[in-house]
Amino acid sequence: MSPLLLLIASLLAGAWGSLVLHEGAHALVGRLVGLQIREIRFGIGPTVFRCRLRETEIRVGLLPSGGWVMTFPPLSHGKPALALFYLAGPIADLAWLVGLLAVFRAYGGTPAVNIAMLSVILLHIVRLWGSLVPHWGTLYGTRLPNDMLALWRTLRRKDDQAYRAAYLDALRRYRDPAEPAPPLSGRSDRIAYHILQARAALRPLTDEAIDALGRELSRASERSEQLLIIESMVMSVLARPGSRHRVHLDPWTSRALALSPDLPTVRGSRGAALVRLGRHREALDILARAESADDADRCLTGAFQALAHFHEGRRDLSADLIEASLTILRTHGWEGWIGRGIVERIRAEIEPRAGGNPQRRPEDEIPTQA
Repeated sequence: MSPLLLLIASLLAGAWGSLVLHEGAHALVGRLVGLQIREIRFGIGPTVFRCRLRETEIRVGLLPSGGWVMTFPPLSHGKPALALFYLAGPIADLAWLVGLLAVFRAYGGTPAVNIAMLSVILLHIVRLWGSLVPHWGTLYGTRLPNDMLALWRTLRRKDDQAYRAAYLDALRRYRDPAEPAPPLSGRSDRIAYHILQARAALRPLTDEAIDALGRELSRASERSEQLLIIESMVMSVLARPGSRHRVHLDPWTSRALALSPDLPTVRGSRGAALVRLGRHREALDILARAESADDADRCLTGAFQALAHFHEGRRDLSADLIEASLTILRTHGWEGWIGRGIVERIRAEIEPRAGGNPQRRPEDEIPTQA
């Protein structure tokens, strides 16, 4: 092999080996300390390989320059676990450099070995320097801190319990007041990520997030977590009528009702699903038993009752019910609440067929500010 080809082959092999070792160390240590790995990426450029191992997506790019290991935000693990996760890559880099120097010392001497080993060692020193010196960088279009900067920021940051509190608050409405809070697990980290991310963005769950939550539902054992998953998925499908997950509304809401038959919000979701499935009389029966003191539940229940009565030919009753739901919306505003979009879509379904294009009064408009 010519010296040039040997140099190129050595650089490629060394770059890939260094990259896989670095990111693999992050992933391995992350799992050992209890973090949930969301994505592992090796290389940049066009994706040449992609697969999923349970809830971890693995991607391999064309060029061995850069990678990352992304975790689901932990609900329970603190700074020590994150510190070990961030340190794993640089420590693996240092160990790999020591190994390369030992091999070069033992077997160096011939021109071919010198070319191969020195090129790999120099490339790895450059990569190690970039890993150890704290700085910001851009990778896959995202501005990120490197390992040491992320470690420094983690150690300096005060523990923020808001994320954990938001998840426990989301679970609370599905628990009996006397029921203790469920133990949080790695599965909880994954569930919280999908649901809280969508809520923070003020949008329904994506189809990909629903797929992921569906897999979590098949393994979930805690009743409140199962109900939170189901209710979140159902609301998102109701907010996006074209979703391919509409076929799951019946089994999802049946399961939720079996888990908590007396919870008004579960009854309301079951009734809403039945309306969308065209089973209006069944829907009206269960919606009549979904009375709640919560205004959001009352707003949605009334809107789906209005739609069911509309399809049953009771136009006047339908108009009164949708007006009551709109009044609740006007009172609260609820900017960004996905239930708002559901109610407005139901109004649009009812009104054009209920009487043409009536003139709307200013007081009929729903405010966008609470």
